[in-house]
Amino acid sequence: MIYDDWGNLMWQSTALDENGRPTEYWNGIYNGKPVQQDAYVWKASAVFKDDSVWLGNKYGKDKYKRSGSVTVIR
Repeated sequence: MIYDDWGNLMWQSTALDENGRPTEYWNGIYNGKPVQQDAYVWKASAVFKDDSVWLGNKYGKDKYKRSGSVTVIR
């Protein structure tokens, strides 16, 4: 999921291939128009085929995050 500064959902996808890899990506378009140059927030969650839950990217000893930022530069 991709959100703007105000928490509006700009894009999301759950499309995966047979190996569980994403098949779609955000191209910086919202409602048919290019978004403005800015930083946006991404959030991701995942459950693997063995039913284990993705904890996120590991930062530090025991801290995991399932969100980050993406910057649109035009």
